[in-house]
Amino acid sequence: MRTAKVSELMCWQLRAEIAQRDATIAQRDATIALLQASLSQKEAELLQCQEQLADAKECIAALAAKLERHFKEPSPKPDAAPKKRLRGRNRGGQPGHKGACRAIVPPEQVSQIVSLVPTCCDRCGRTLCEQDPTPRIHQVVEVPPLVPQVTEYRCHQVRCPDCRALTRAPLPEGVSASAFGPRLCALLSICTGKYHLSKRLCEELLWDFLGVKLSLGSVCRLEQTTSLALAAPVAEAMESIRTAQVVHQDETSWRQENRKAWLWVACTQATTVFLIAWRRSQAVCKQMIGESFSGTLVSDRWSAYLWLKDAQRQLCWSHLKRDFEELEAAGGDGARLAQAVGVQIRKLFHLWHRARDQTAWAFANKMQNIRRAVYALLVEGIRWHRGKPRALCRDLLLHEEALWRFVTEPGVEPTNNRAEQALRQAVLWRRGSFGTQSTCGSLFVQRILTVVTTLRQQQRNVLEYLTAALLAHRLHQPAPSLLPSQC
Repeated sequence: MRTAKVSELMCWQLRAEIAQRDATIAQRDATIALLQASLSQKEAELLQCQEQLADAKECIAALAAKLERHFKEPSPKPDAAPKKRLRGRNRGGQPGHKGACRAIVPPEQVSQIVSLVPTCCDRCGRTLCEQDPTPRIHQVVEVPPLVPQVTEYRCHQVRCPDCRALTRAPLPEGVSASAFGPRLCALLSICTGKYHLSKRLCEELLWDFLGVKLSLGSVCRLEQTTSLALAAPVAEAMESIRTAQVVHQDETSWRQENRKAWLWVACTQATTVFLIAWRRSQAVCKQMIGESFSGTLVSDRWSAYLWLKDAQRQLCWSHLKRDFEELEAAGGDGARLAQAVGVQIRKLFHLWHRARDQTAWAFANKMQNIRRAVYALLVEGIRWHRGKPRALCRDLLLHEEALWRFVTEPGVEPTNNRAEQALRQAVLWRRGSFGTQSTCGSLFVQRILTVVTTLRQQQRNVLEYLTAALLAHRLHQPAPSLLPSQC
């Protein structure tokens, strides 16, 4: 009986131990399942991080390739000798350099002559009486004190003894109601229109240099007076543009009344005309050069110039050079084509710069070879390329005649640098002044830019011209002409 109880107790203990072990195993299995789930989650996160790392590596590689293309050194020109590297050279003029010295002012322009004659010998002290027939000349240029000339007009008022009416003497002819004379008005207009000083700086400049005090409103009124005086000569210059044989035209953005406008320019060899308009359209182009224009227009490929036939156009090769350089920098299928066209463009400019030393026949013959090579490359670009390279080649082939007018037409240049250089000063003015705030202000800008740029081309004095134009305006007489044949 006792043995049975012991066996039953042992069985119970064994069952308890087995149950305990089963619970421990179940707990371990649950822990293992949790660990496996956590491991699967970590593996998924690791896989996602690896994908992100791969994408980041691709972006870094693309940026590195782009930077390498952007900052890579340009390949040496195949048709030009490599430049020699100069080492150990000091700054400034090199040995053998022709120096520049100040020219002696002629005697008729000298204000005062002071003769310095030595009275005794520096060595023995003996009295000297002779003079040097060829003394050493030392000239000193000085500006006299700038004092404004103020003229006071006393207009008396007298009563008539018969009718008792009051009569006041009028101002002399040529003297306006303004408190400032024509030369002062011209000087202020040059400060704003040529040297691009702000109105406040002009006010300070007149006070610092001349002791003349005026308000900002007076600056604006004097600018408008100058604008009215220049209306007729600027209109005459515009008419001369429409009858010119070769005209360079370009445009850039402008700000008027805090809105976007466009500043247009048309240049000839001796005249430059500016115009501010709201649109960048064919209508403005026709307004400047005229719908019956019969000369040759040098411009870029903007659609506003498409109303002219290709026989009357010359496309700017500098713009085309930049277009193909962008294609080469972008890489891809068009890079090789752009590089080959760039070689021909460099040859074109090389021949153009040497055209003065060659006969017309030799220049045209050599340029014909470049024309055939460029034509073959453009045809290849249409056949074997897509996208932007193909569109550029197709557009150039459509206007292929307008690429080579400079070869056969005298006076036509392959670039539009003349118009771009004329716009450069206007762009600097725009950046400093942020445009104009009224139509009258835009009229002053386009007229003063026309006068300043045209007179610079003709090497004429701006201050003297503006003074004469303002004086003629006050006398109700025609202003001096801007045309070189009538000045």
